[in-house]
Amino acid sequence: MLLSVGMIVKNEEPRLDKCLSALSPVISAVGGELVIADTGSTDGTVDIARKYTDRVFSFPWVKDFSAARNFTLEKCRGEWFMFIDADEVIIDGDELVRFFTSGEYKRYNSATYIQRNYSDSAMSGYSDYEVQRIVRRTPQTHFENPVHEVLVPFAAPTKQLGTAVAHSGYIYENDGQRLEKFRRNTELLMKRLESGETPLLYLQLGQSFALNDEEKALEYFRLGLELSRKNGDPAFFPLYNETAVNYYRRKDWAKTAQVCREYFRERKGASPVAADAEMHGILALALQYSGDFAGAYDEHVKCRELWRLRDNGGLNTPEMGLCCFFVTVDSNRAAMRDSFLEVCLETGRYGEAAALLDGMTDAQLRRAERSFRAAVIRAAGDITGLFREWGRLCAGAGGDPVMSAGAGAVCAMDSGDRSGCISSLISLVRACPEMKRAVSAVRDSLERQWEMDRLAAAVKANIRALAADGNTAQAAALLGEFIALAPGDKDIPELKKLTGQQGQ
Repeated sequence: MLLSVGMIVKNEEPRLDKCLSALSPVISAVGGELVIADTGSTDGTVDIARKYTDRVFSFPWVKDFSAARNFTLEKCRGEWFMFIDADEVIIDGDELVRFFTSGEYKRYNSATYIQRNYSDSAMSGYSDYEVQRIVRRTPQTHFENPVHEVLVPFAAPTKQLGTAVAHSGYIYENDGQRLEKFRRNTELLMKRLESGETPLLYLQLGQSFALNDEEKALEYFRLGLELSRKNGDPAFFPLYNETAVNYYRRKDWAKTAQVCREYFRERKGASPVAADAEMHGILALALQYSGDFAGAYDEHVKCRELWRLRDNGGLNTPEMGLCCFFVTVDSNRAAMRDSFLEVCLETGRYGEAAALLDGMTDAQLRRAERSFRAAVIRAAGDITGLFREWGRLCAGAGGDPVMSAGAGAVCAMDSGDRSGCISSLISLVRACPEMKRAVSAVRDSLERQWEMDRLAAAVKANIRALAADGNTAQAAALLGEFIALAPGDKDIPELKKLTGQQGQ
């Protein structure tokens, strides 16, 4: 048997069927088994489980998640093992299935998938994390820690799967539910702390408190870091990562950057690890949001370089089992690419940004902020080209108010309606405030160009007047100065003819 999927459940009647109905086709396609341990359900959970597998067992709850999961693991017979929870639903399992049915699994010892954590019942807001849930089974395979349990050993090489599961475990109907989960986890962790402190334990305490008491969470992360420095514990990496993310979520860009720089000072001279890519990415965003685009560019480049190394299997390092990657997770690549595009735009690196756009379709670029950025990049400072490109991208964009404002600006530009163009740009900023900086730069460029157009028109009128009065030499001299300043002006052939320079 190739794959065993293990689960632990208790009173999951409202959501278990949805989880298993999405999981069952994956198991069938791979040729695997589903093993479920119930830890004391009093509702219809067990009946639902038995609709999908006859390997349903009972295990008494002993206030230890690892003990329950290890019981399930002992019942599994597959060459590989994967675990999933009842509050997770596979969104699209095709890549996971192909990993096994194609034989690709033979080149790896472990795999990750994307946990999409939804924050509201409407399932509108979420964050993606890469989680380590799939391993080749060995006699040493087991779970550790009574809460926030981890599957070890998680051996390289690791396949990063794009398969995503929708996780609803952080959606609470009320504050009481949130506090109940918080108390359960912290009770187990604090009891374990009585037996001795470890960096991992402080990490897990910090993660638990992060939802309710950010300052307390930071204190536990600090204690964990102090301990990890003494014994070289790999929890050093996620402790720094969680500290930086804590400040990032508060939008405290200065403290976020400070933590990231402290991390790299401590890492100076060490071989790169996967966590480095994450910390470069967090630092890049913190610098970008604080207006340091030059610094953000450098950090984006470092992050992207390490990301490529990780893609090629060069960063399958031990701390990957502990870190919650959210910046460098595969499903966030588009967002990070957008951020890098903005930095390239702000620093005038049009060619580099244009190369990034080559892999994006027009449909992807029709999202308002992307389309405007793409037009600016591809035009590389040519305002007329910018509006031509933007007009093409706006076509067929539907009733999006931002795109409508953009289309209005394009039409006004084409018709020479300068006030209408400015008015449309103002409407654009009102509809999409995050575009204010880029739109302001374009408006400044437009006004400079219009001023140059006005001056050019005056110079050309003067040349024509001099030629008409017979002052050909003076007109020719003025034309020479004008050509030096505006060699591409469309009226130059006509002016050369007026001043006797036709054919020159």
